[in-house]
Amino acid sequence: VVAALAFVGAVALAKSRWCLEVFDGLLDTIQGAKEYNANYKLLKENYAPVEDEITGLQLEIVQGEMPAGLDGVFVRTGPNQIAEHGYTKRQHWFSGHGYLHSIRFNPKSQHPKSPKPQQLPRSQAGQATYSSAWVKTDRYLFERNLGRSYWNGIGELLGIT
Repeated sequence: VVAALAFVGAVALAKSRWCLEVFDGLLDTIQGAKEYNANYKLLKENYAPVEDEITGLQLEIVQGEMPAGLDGVFVRTGPNQIAEHGYTKRQHWFSGHGYLHSIRFNPKSQHPKSPKPQQLPRSQAGQATYSSAWVKTDRYLFERNLGRSYWNGIGELLGIT
């Protein structure tokens, strides 16, 4: 009897999940998510989601010089969509998973007699490396394993019009 009840419960749960999936897809269609996202500027060019995690990419100084004593990390955090899942949900500037970008400044040398950092020739100046990574939250891991977007985002909060 317990096994039968567990089976019936599992079937009911599967049916309710299927109903939620169908309803969610219907809402995405009604809200015009695909059409909206096709013209959404924050999914294009410099604003497009970043897919590759990068570790320790050596940056080239293209103009000027980095102060020799510059030592530390600049970290930028923000939302990032999983582009391979497609954009079935209506997007927003704040929608997406956490993504970190960092630039690490490593002093290569400093003038030994000066308490203040000095500009040194490029060959002696410090180095900078870039790294980036997803913030691997439970939500991120769930959607990554599912292979598509699942949770509602702020872009879907439209109200009644």
